[in-house]
Amino acid sequence: MDTRQYDPRGSARYDAQGYDAQGYDAQGYDAQVWNPSTTYPHNQAMTSEAPYGVPYAAPYGGEPHHAYGAAPNTGRDSAWWTPSPYPAVPPLPDRPPYPGATQPSAAATRFPAPLPPSSQPYVPAFRTAYPPLGTGPVSADRRRSNGLAIIAFITALAVLITCAVALRGVPTTDTVLSSGRTAASDSSAQPPFASSGSSANHRRDASNGSWSLTADQVCANVSSALSSTDGWTDPTGSAPAELTALQADQSTCQSGTSSLSSTDLDAMSNRTIDALLAWYDDMAARYSDRWRLNYQLDGQWSDETKSLSRAFSDDGWDSDPTVAAQGAASLRSAIDPVKAHLDSVVSDLHGRESTVAGVTLSATASEQEIWSAIDTVAQDMGVTYDYGSISDCTEDRVADASDEGTAIAFFCFTDATTDLRNKITFTDDYPEWDQLKKDPWMLDATKHELAHRSISIMCGTTDPSIASDRTEAVTNAYAFAFMGMDRQRTELEQFGLDDYKATDADTAVAQKIHDGICE
Repeated sequence: MDTRQYDPRGSARYDAQGYDAQGYDAQGYDAQVWNPSTTYPHNQAMTSEAPYGVPYAAPYGGEPHHAYGAAPNTGRDSAWWTPSPYPAVPPLPDRPPYPGATQPSAAATRFPAPLPPSSQPYVPAFRTAYPPLGTGPVSADRRRSNGLAIIAFITALAVLITCAVALRGVPTTDTVLSSGRTAASDSSAQPPFASSGSSANHRRDASNGSWSLTADQVCANVSSALSSTDGWTDPTGSAPAELTALQADQSTCQSGTSSLSSTDLDAMSNRTIDALLAWYDDMAARYSDRWRLNYQLDGQWSDETKSLSRAFSDDGWDSDPTVAAQGAASLRSAIDPVKAHLDSVVSDLHGRESTVAGVTLSATASEQEIWSAIDTVAQDMGVTYDYGSISDCTEDRVADASDEGTAIAFFCFTDATTDLRNKITFTDDYPEWDQLKKDPWMLDATKHELAHRSISIMCGTTDPSIASDRTEAVTNAYAFAFMGMDRQRTELEQFGLDDYKATDADTAVAQKIHDGICE
């Protein structure tokens, strides 16, 4: 393009090389400054292909496999040239002429010419086809302001994408070879039976009201509260401090209340409120998410899970110990049937895992034997399997290495639907798939994926917080301990991948998850 936007020299005459006495050609470029209309190596079409021959798309010019196309024609006669309505301005002080270039006089000012090729070797040729956004020079302050605006835009866009991704399915890539693979995980959730893990530091403020209740009323509330909170534990499996205080108050009631003052009775009522509110918070974190319950229960008993979700309300609990006791009893009656269903699902899951643990393969197993074993374990676990790409799991978010075909198999977790709960996928576009599918380790890869599924049922997520940043290692440990995955064969295949190497600590975490403790 003609970066000057106009020709200030009128009908100047030019020598045989096309330059006038001042060294400018007909388009306003001097002999020592790069002219974008002349050819140079970066105007040539460049080819850049993705791994395994998948071409990158070229949005500008060239054939589909070209990363860049040749620069379109430029100059005063091109479609891009338009006269400038603004007067000519000299080059900016912070942009001196390029080495060896001739500095024009004030009478022959022009807009800065584009950088020569040697100063920006990777800029696509098509960039020269567009006229500048403004016809005047841009100050350093303006450029900094533009940069900050771009950074703010990108940050906001990243936040929006992250929020959108949270609503989509998240693939858990796994069973990978030692050539290197990465995995994507998902958000954390609560264990099915233990509390959500609310510590004393996260409890509500202690109650300190005066209630004017009789000893019989106070003790009746304590007894009701203990009945509602029966079986309540903290993440370690121990009784929370609030529950221990309730038990002590019940002992006081059983010993006789004649010596209790009104201050003592108020203190007992306040402890009752504190215990029930703490229990409520833990139960809400565990049972109020109907979608997670629906996932764990495989879409069954949806009416009961819906009713339970609606039952969560602690209105008035902090202002009346009797209201709190009655509300807790009502909530517990809604929790019990759903919890019973969860107990049944988990018991069935563990029974299936024990069956699968007995399916093994020798190192010399044939391809037919391998896939017969895979069929068996899939049927025993109540799942199906398919072939595809990890991008099938999420349309907008792809795991780090999925474009390179590095994932061997994956389990796609999303608690918004049960459509993918009972399915695993093998990535038959993996580069060495034809050889890998004949390897007995494919059975172990299958068991690893099934372990991801088991953890998602136990915890409502494939990435429980108790696993920290050791999700894949804990998943391997779970498959080793409960599904009979061949440890020697797996560790040989995954040699050097520390994220997958199960330690004794990972095995202890896997045991806790198996027991229903996910935090």
